Amino acid sequence: MASLFIDPSDSLLAARRRKEVYYKTDTHWNTFGGFKGYQKLMHAIVKDFSDLRVFDESEEGDLSSMIGLNATNKRKEIMMKPVDTSLHLDYNIPTKMILKFSNTIPGSHPKRKLLMFRDSFGSYLVPFLNLQFDETVFVWNYIFMHHLIEQEKPDIVVFESLQRFVLFSMLVQNPTDLTTPTTHSNP
Repeated sequence: MASLFIDPSDSLLAARRRKEVYYKTDTHWNTFGGFKGYQKLMHAIVKDFSDLRVFDESEEGDLSSMIGLNATNKRKEIMMKPVDTSLHLDYNIPTKMILKFSNTIPGSHPKRKLLMFRDSFGSYLVPFLNLQFDETVFVWNYIFMHHLIEQEKPDIVVFESLQRFVLFSMLVQNPTDLTTPTTHSNP
């Protein structure tokens, strides 16, 4: 199984020339920044899973409006409905430690499952990743929960961490007893 380090900084810098990618009063990326992060991640994933595709903001269905580009300069989010009624972006992501979603992906395709260990920035990836995978599991934790990987048997495992916490997240002690669930407070 291959592992990659993906840094979306170049995509965010390029996108920033057109639109804001971070909230002006917050360190979090906004919806557009999250979308650019999603695109960078998916471009890496489709190299190994060619049946998946990366959504583009110029797609039919006005994805650029759908992801709220008009709200990038304000903290207020605009929830849009896609023109394509078979797609549904759900921005109301609960803050529970483990979130599981089952999705109905139209068309004939291999069933894919994603497991992502994440921090608060990952919340901005969830709506877009849910459009790609039949099943998704999002874990708000920097600890690789081996028991969860074995239990869920995902096709793809993603570890997402804010850049300033990468060192911290790499130093978190993973459990030696892989059968016991572990929780951890994020910094």
